[in-house]
Amino acid sequence: MTTTHKNQQSTVSTRLYFFNFGGDKAKEESQVQEEEEPAPIQEQADEPDLAEKVFSFFFGAPEAEPMGLKRFGKERFPEQYPAVIDEWADPVESDSVEIAKYRPLLKNTNLEDRPLQLVYDANKNGWNPNAFHKAVDKKGPSLVVLTTTSGLVAGGYNPKGWVSYGEARGSIAAFLFCQNPNGGWTKLRKVGGASLAQLDYPER
Repeated sequence: MTTTHKNQQSTVSTRLYFFNFGGDKAKEESQVQEEEEPAPIQEQADEPDLAEKVFSFFFGAPEAEPMGLKRFGKERFPEQYPAVIDEWADPVESDSVEIAKYRPLLKNTNLEDRPLQLVYDANKNGWNPNAFHKAVDKKGPSLVVLTTTSGLVAGGYNPKGWVSYGEARGSIAAFLFCQNPNGGWTKLRKVGGASLAQLDYPER
């Protein structure tokens, strides 16, 4: 996690960069539904399609883990799905007071239940691209946070991290956020597909 301050034309901002520092934690969820209630739209979308029904008729129900491999899904590959904007991550015991403020934003990301660490502070590391990339490159997904002199807290989630390859990197899991006056958060999903979610240029 990293904090940065910039003074340019009487505007000061603070940036925090978080990255994955721990291992995945198994997620357990239980879903209970009354038989007489209609299935929610999201669950209806998970209904087997025609091909799966025909396959099941001749060969039986698909295995939960064919050949020992878990099936592709949101629980295992959250970064392959759009960011959630109305769900919030639970606290993580290892979080500091500062990190705990931003933990709710990480629902359905690879960082949702992993320990986070500050890795770049512009005031300490320097307000220039070389210092930034030296601190953050190849450290994985990150959350960047800024605070203006007026007190606005905003930022974005970068699922890909930085590597300084000089390319545009795509992800539908990327999002922007800002803090509301009541202390809650507003999240804005990446729109227009996965492309150009992040511009990873060493000179920027």
